[in-house]
Amino acid sequence: MDSDHVFSLLSVKDGMTDQRYFVGRQQDVSSLSGCYCLDQRSFAWVHGPRRIGKSSLAQVIMDKAEKNNTQVLWVDAIDIEPPNFTCLLERVLAFAEPWMKPAGSTLKKRFENLVKTSNIKPILMVFDEFDRVALNLCMEEQVFFRRMAQQYRGWCCLFISRLPPQGIVEEVTDANSRLLGICNQHLVRPLERRDVKDFCRRVAEDLGQKDLEDLHVDIRKAVGGFPVAVAAALKSLAIAITMRENPEDELDANEIIAKSAVGVSMELEGYWSSLSPVTRSVLLGGARKRQGAVSQG
Repeated sequence: MDSDHVFSLLSVKDGMTDQRYFVGRQQDVSSLSGCYCLDQRSFAWVHGPRRIGKSSLAQVIMDKAEKNNTQVLWVDAIDIEPPNFTCLLERVLAFAEPWMKPAGSTLKKRFENLVKTSNIKPILMVFDEFDRVALNLCMEEQVFFRRMAQQYRGWCCLFISRLPPQGIVEEVTDANSRLLGICNQHLVRPLERRDVKDFCRRVAEDLGQKDLEDLHVDIRKAVGGFPVAVAAALKSLAIAITMRENPEDELDANEIIAKSAVGVSMELEGYWSSLSPVTRSVLLGGARKRQGAVSQG
């Protein structure tokens, strides 16, 4: 594979969105299979810290849904103002394909008529950055979604938020009316050791640089399993190894990784602050090393 192409796939913006480098998420994809296959689709809620890989996971789910003859509607809810249910429905209808535009006397009726077309062709609606809208969902709105989920078996939603849904969606008094009662809740976790190793192996193979594969231990120790930091470190190392004039020259891998961490310091700090104290304490003892790498910038 062309080295420039590999480097571009490892960019902070595009890291791990390409199928070639989509590692460590197969169990996640399988657990969300109800969104993209089977006769009766199921709702799901994906959550986790920023830049942990939620959008990359959602993209794979959308790709699989489209391959399963499913109409996909992706809605970015972060800038919906005000962040309420009415504005959400309006955004969905605005994003719908022209041939899907439904008629109806009210906004809810138009939305339901859109959902009704899932009886002919399944529909997956993906709501990204759903935190603020979720905070404003009342019982009537949750009931509306639950009723249609039961009535139209080919329709499902995938909600994406940074915060756990239990903390932002109101637990209404009627248990049968709760939206979370029909959602498969899924936390996106950091990459594990084997995932980082697999990631390094794939890049090493594509670049024909065997030495790169052996650096997975250094990367994991320095930045843990945070995907964007792993990709940044791997990109910096890949460039240094590929561009060195003498293949026998030794590289200071730790210094290169530390410099790459500076470039994603905001993501690292945001990710680290979102973890519980217990989780921090078991992540390889990497807190001091990671913070030190960032502070050196």
